[in-house]
Amino acid sequence: LAKQPVSSNGQCIQCQYPCSQCMTNGQICTLCVSGYTLSGWNCLSTFNFGFNVQLNTNTTTFFNNYQAFLLAILAPVNTKQLDSVTITSITSGTGRRLLETTALSGSPITVAGNVTTTQQSNSNDAGNQYYGLQDVLNSNIAGMQVLSYNLYVNGGEVPPRSEEHTSELQSRQ
Repeated sequence: LAKQPVSSNGQCIQCQYPCSQCMTNGQICTLCVSGYTLSGWNCLSTFNFGFNVQLNTNTTTFFNNYQAFLLAILAPVNTKQLDSVTITSITSGTGRRLLETTALSGSPITVAGNVTTTQQSNSNDAGNQYYGLQDVLNSNIAGMQVLSYNLYVNGGEVPPRSEEHTSELQSRQ
């Protein structure tokens, strides 16, 4: 792992994997190891799950539940590390970024992002994570109703959903 000067006194710190170069602290990445790509300040696996979800909520409720939303998205990939999810946009029902305008009360909130995975493409574990994420997006998330969602695989593949998993889902309905 690389070391990068992080303060005026010239001390170096070790970057947190998968950063190969970092600044300020070991978690703010400027370059990533092979197999990862920089997304904001995070290193995202080149094999990852992209999502876009529309929630029936307002900005106040969304931001009050933001951490719970992130943790729900991360649960299927078996981590609570918030840097394993990169949010690329949050928009109100008007299509404008929430930080640019205040959303109307009750306007849908659309969130887009990526969830990194350390699993191998086309492995059963990757499939379990993908279908688990699909299950999360197909329900209420952090008390917010999901109106619609898209989930896709970047940089790899997942195997078809197993009959065992499908049967388990059907028994819950």
